Amino acid sequence: MELLLSVISIVAYFFGYPTVAGIVGIIATITFVLFYSKQNKSYGVFVPWLIISILLNVLFINYKPNFVLSIGIVSSMSIWLTSVLVWLFSLITSK
Repeated sequence: MELLLSVISIVAYFFGYPTVAGIVGIIATITFVLFYSKQNKSYGVFVPWLIISILLNVLFINYKPNFVLSIGIVSSMSIWLTSVLVWLFSLITSK
């Protein structure tokens, strides 16, 4: 669910709807945190997500259109990137 919301947020941002992207991104972030906080060893997901989120916010978004919405946009992008990285890591380590 959070991955779908993050993709919707990313697509909305790149099509020029940063407000919609920010709101959907905040909803995706809340869903992401609620889901993964119940998992064992949740730090294995939260730490990479937080690092990617901070780097994207500083290097890419620069608080557009405002700080709260940029957090939602960046969080949705980092959710997607973290999911892809964890999936690739699980493919590499499972062989």
